[in-house]
Amino acid sequence: MELIALPSEKPTTVPQVFELTSEGDVSSIACLAKDFYPKDIEISVKNNNNIKQDNVTTALSMEGLYTAVSVQNKISDGAFCEVKQDQMIIESKDIKKSSEERQDNQCEQLDSPGVQSIEQIHTFSLTVMGMRALFIKTLIFNLLLSAKIFIM
Repeated sequence: MELIALPSEKPTTVPQVFELTSEGDVSSIACLAKDFYPKDIEISVKNNNNIKQDNVTTALSMEGLYTAVSVQNKISDGAFCEVKQDQMIIESKDIKKSSEERQDNQCEQLDSPGVQSIEQIHTFSLTVMGMRALFIKTLIFNLLLSAKIFIM
């Protein structure tokens, strides 16, 4: 009997697109596409109908999703990222409009009772560490008593 492992078919996952810009003498733009599948993707910078494509660096995450980045010199202030996956086109200028709406929603979520504060998280972490220390002390004590009984 022979066992063969076949890769599972994953559904297509749409990337999250981020645009990072630098200011200064030589301004550049970095286009980041995060958490997408399959690997085939095109990242380009568009500006006034000028399209500039460059090398895209892709990495695989532990979840089996890909992240890609492309860094290029910025042509002008109107430049934006465009990501093509299969037949879909995602532009960073569309993402900027919806990010303001998401920030408003995030502020509302932080006020909800389900979200824990930093102090509660630290208290919980210290409690877990204390319980681990108590467990280790109990384990060592039991091993020492067992050894003492075995030797006698």
